Amino acid sequence: MEIKNCCFNGIPYYNQLTSYIPEQYQDIFDINLNKVNIIFEPRLYPLSEKKADKLVEKSIELSKILAKNIKFVRVDWMIYDNKLYFEEMTFTPFSGFINIGNDLQIKLGSLLNLKGN
Repeated sequence: MEIKNCCFNGIPYYNQLTSYIPEQYQDIFDINLNKVNIIFEPRLYPLSEKKADKLVEKSIELSKILAKNIKFVRVDWMIYDNKLYFEEMTFTPFSGFINIGNDLQIKLGSLLNLKGN
């Protein structure tokens, strides 16, 4: 299972949870762990009925520390054997090749504060 926390100015606003084995699904949560209806195109995995668990919460707290003072970064985590492992920090997710739609681009862009620190 993989967690990708999209952090804007040190705050992980969106958190993508993807499971590959034994079942495949992909859910996106906001900072309050509410599911949000964001769909990346092409859609690779279906949505699930699952809720965010303690490891997702822990990844959010740790991502806040790692993303502090960074304008934008995606902090990636892996869950293996019910343990959380740091994976990487990504500054250009999807290399610009995923269609997220104009509305979402505007919404995400509004979270980015380029003034000051």
